[in-house]
Amino acid sequence: MSGGSTSSIEGLVDATFAAAARDDWQAVIDHCSQVLDIEPEHDTALRFTSLAKSRLGTEAVEESTQRDERRQLTVMFADIVESTAMTQVLEPDQMRTILKRYQMVCSDAIAEWDGFIGKWTGDGLMAYFGFPIPHEDSAYRAAMAGLTMLDRLDAINPAFESEYGVRLDTRIGIHTGLVVVADMGAGDWV
Repeated sequence: MSGGSTSSIEGLVDATFAAAARDDWQAVIDHCSQVLDIEPEHDTALRFTSLAKSRLGTEAVEESTQRDERRQLTVMFADIVESTAMTQVLEPDQMRTILKRYQMVCSDAIAEWDGFIGKWTGDGLMAYFGFPIPHEDSAYRAAMAGLTMLDRLDAINPAFESEYGVRLDTRIGIHTGLVVVADMGAGDWV
């Protein structure tokens, strides 16, 4: 692979993360398709394509909801412990690399347990279990997704410690309760 292809892929992957952050899932699919044209087995592009397809399916479910709905929902919040302190000792590109890897670990674990990431804010995430597709065991799914995240972070921490001198620890909070799923005027649900 030539250096031009590598820099092209890196630019497309950056554009993919930016599109996902804006919730522009069609752009995510478009960018990933371009990456996969260059490198058909590109892991990040394959994962984001799968996530984008599930998100676009979710949008169709949201659009088909005609009325407000009471539902049991489990919400997960997670973020990196001491991430602000990390920014003081790491270079911006190092922090970006770490955040991208963290986001992929979390996204994959949540998707595996049928969760839906509602929002990323820096290193923090909010995910729903039991929406848009209800599951009777949404609390279990959220707990298992959290444990999966922790296991996978433990697996990549030795590399982070040797390369960057940091260890990623994450806080995870999970709560289940009754909500009203509704369009709140800004196009968001829940």
